Amino acid sequence: MTAVVNFVILLLALSAFVAAVYFVIRAFRYKGQSVKATYNVGQVEARRAMQVDFIRAVAAFLVGLIMLGVVGWLNPFNVDASDESNTPVEAEPSPVITLTPATIVPSPLPTNTADQPIITEPAMTATAVPLPPSPTPLLPATDTAVPLPTDTPQPTTATVQSGVGVWLRSIPSTDGDQVEWLLDGAILELLPGLESDGELDWQQVRAPSGNEGWVAVPFIVYNE
Repeated sequence: MTAVVNFVILLLALSAFVAAVYFVIRAFRYKGQSVKATYNVGQVEARRAMQVDFIRAVAAFLVGLIMLGVVGWLNPFNVDASDESNTPVEAEPSPVITLTPATIVPSPLPTNTADQPIITEPAMTATAVPLPPSPTPLLPATDTAVPLPTDTPQPTTATVQSGVGVWLRSIPSTDGDQVEWLLDGAILELLPGLESDGELDWQQVRAPSGNEGWVAVPFIVYNE
């Protein structure tokens, strides 16, 4: 980041020096014009322009020197920062952990067998196994009625969604009479009619005011 700032400042300093040279050259040109001018008014104007250009040249030169001074002032900080970043940091020795194996002391086995319980095996006895039950007669299979799928209910309302609104017309065509202007967002009740005039599909609706007519399908949204 600092390198970019230094580059920009150097570029500004160079521009200031170029401007100073330009103003000096133009000042000498005005000086020549003042010598060649015939009338006093032309001489005065040429001298005034020459003085202004000399002042501008001096100002541009000072700006360039200030820019160079700023670059020189920033560089020592960059050198110190780079020296500090390059100084190796001595790592502290990490402690060494020595694992001491634990000594396992075996527990003595019991030697007194007098108190141990005596395990006796139970006598084998014969057990009667019941016979399997008689098979149960199967009932005849009955036909189970499967419910037929029901038709999905169709939407009963639609919303005007065109940005500004839409005309309610007397017939499904753009040539129909304009019955009512329906505002955007109006809720319409759907009627059974749905026709096409070859260019647009038209839906028969009832407006909130009670008027019935036709609206173009692209300008409405069916509500679920």
